[in-house]
Amino acid sequence: MNKEQYLLIQLMEECAEVQQACAKALRFGLDEGYPGTVRTNKSDILKEIADLTGVIRVLEYAGIINGEDVSENAIASKERVVYKYMQISKSLGIL
Repeated sequence: MNKEQYLLIQLMEECAEVQQACAKALRFGLDEGYPGTVRTNKSDILKEIADLTGVIRVLEYAGIINGEDVSENAIASKERVVYKYMQISKSLGIL
C-alpha cells in the first residue's frame, strides 16, 4: 500500500463515520447522547465532520487532491440541487 491508498482509505472511513453519526441522530435525535457523558449525536456529527476535514487537509498537503479545484460554482450548484429535491420531497408529503 502506498501513501495515496492509505489516505484514501482513511477518507472512506471518515465518510462512513459521518454516515454512522447521522444515522444515530435520525434514530435517537440530535440532542440525545450517551448516558453519563455530555456527548450528543449533534456533537458527534460535528466531531466526525472535523475528522473528515482533517483527512481532506492531509490529502491536500500531500498533493493528492487540490481543494482549490472545487469551485464555488460547483458548491452552489449542489446547494441548489439539495433545495430542489427537498422541495420535491415536501410536495410529495414526505418532508
